[in-house]
Amino acid sequence: MLTRTKACFRKIPAWIEAVVVLFLAFGMAAISGSTHASDDFEFSNTLMIGLVVQQVLIASVCVAILYLRGWKFWKNFPFNWNLKHGALSVGLYAASIVGYVILYNIAVLAVGLDALRSPRLTVTANVGLVVLVSLVNPMFEEMFVVYYLYERLKKYGPLLFISASAVLRVSYHLYQGWLGVISLLPFGVLCALAFWKTRNLMPLYVAHVIGDLLGLLAAPDH
Repeated sequence: MLTRTKACFRKIPAWIEAVVVLFLAFGMAAISGSTHASDDFEFSNTLMIGLVVQQVLIASVCVAILYLRGWKFWKNFPFNWNLKHGALSVGLYAASIVGYVILYNIAVLAVGLDALRSPRLTVTANVGLVVLVSLVNPMFEEMFVVYYLYERLKKYGPLLFISASAVLRVSYHLYQGWLGVISLLPFGVLCALAFWKTRNLMPLYVAHVIGDLLGLLAAPDH
């Protein structure tokens, strides 16, 4: 039965697989974010718990689909710790902050400060849930927005992969408004570029954990 199921799944064109996996991972978040980009947003305990459960379930479904397609995440998952790439994690985060500042100032000069007003984001969740989300969410995102996309686009060269990964990352953060776009675009480009060079998710994951943790802890709670 399993062999027959695998054979059926492997007949599905790669582009259909990509559409299904990426829509499951990010589609609803991108749609919701684009329609509520001007709304205030609260990271409550309920939302944080729901996010973790949702990402674990979606990742399980996507990995199951890819397993039936012949992927073996547990054997080939590109996550390796070493000091050089550990230092790269800090460099990625720092460089993304510099990129954000530069892009923000360019945007202010181009369209004015009023045009860049973003929704108010507050965090009322407890610290334990903030830490949990900051550990789970980066792995979920980097696994699909970088690693999976890389596997599907690597034959087309770095420009398409890096561009697609950065745009996809921005698309499901649209709920953060213009500041989300401006902050996530440099981070997305840098992460995709780093993965193209290193083939290692570890520095991306650690940089993302730092960003999520500091961003959530620094957000106002009311």
